[in-house]
Order: sequence, then structure tokens, then C-alpha cells
Amino acid sequence: LVADRLWVVSDADLWETDFANAEPRRLDNGLEHVARDGPKWSPGTTVDVIVRLRTADGQGHWLRAAKQTIERTF
Repeated sequence: LVADRLWVVSDADLWETDFANAEPRRLDNGLEHVARDGPKWSPGTTVDVIVRLRTADGQGHWLRAAKQTIERTF
């Protein structure tokens, strides 16, 4: 599987992007991907995060993490 697209939704606001070109970082229980230059929503903002995963044959699968809290922005 390859994560190729990211959506972050806050009420009526939507941010859509590709992941940064860097290879994902391997963690003990998964992978960490980076997306850059997103909106500067305030810490404490609640968002839904959606990631599209693609299989080798091109099929798309979506993962959604609802009601995530933004902890910090850079």
C-alpha cells in the first residue's frame, strides 16, 4: 500500500494535498508520512483526517480519523 493523498477537514474548511516527497518513516506499529505547508489552524481545533491508500493495481482505499485535535502548528 502507498499513501498518496491527504485531506484535513475543519467544519467548512478543507485542505487537500499530496505527501512530501520523502520516504515514510517506519515506526514500531506503522509508517509516518509528512505533508507540508498546510493551514495554520489554531491548536485545539478539531479536524477529520482522511488518507487515501493505493494498492499496486491502483485501487483506492480511504482511512478516516474523525475528531482529531490539532496540538501544534509550525
